[in-house]
Amino acid sequence: MKTIHLFIRKFCNYQIFCLCLLTIIFSCKKVPAEQDPNYTNFRILSVKVINVPFKDEFNKEWDSLDGPDVYFNIEKITNTIKYSGISQCKNDISKLNLPLLWEIENGFLINDLNETNYIIFYDKDTKDVNDRMGFVSFNLSAHTSGYPKTISKSNEGLTISIVGEWF
Repeated sequence: MKTIHLFIRKFCNYQIFCLCLLTIIFSCKKVPAEQDPNYTNFRILSVKVINVPFKDEFNKEWDSLDGPDVYFNIEKITNTIKYSGISQCKNDISKLNLPLLWEIENGFLINDLNETNYIIFYDKDTKDVNDRMGFVSFNLSAHTSGYPKTISKSNEGLTISIVGEWF
């Protein structure tokens, strides 16, 4: 009788062990691997000029009496203005004023990551047509790896950084 009693006790302990093990195994949830987000929009919050040409293509200064009055637009390839920054013109700029920073109130939304955009800098003139100082082009689909918040671009003496948010 003692042997049967010992056998039943071991058998019950074994069943309890198995039930506990099965409970643990089946209650575990598989944690999915983290995936990169798939953002489809970018909002430009600010634009910073690190370097800008202070002379035109004829090696003449933009403004003969003082520094250029700098602003930028965001345009399409067709020169259609998507964002006008003329109201935030920075007057009489010299190299000592660099870098220049423009904060864009409420940001500028780009919802087509495949479209090429142009940030074009101008010297605002009161009597003449505004002079085009330089531009950078960017296509946000080229910057989706890691979704950086800061994108730096350079072209012909103009160097800028764009700060924004992906969503």
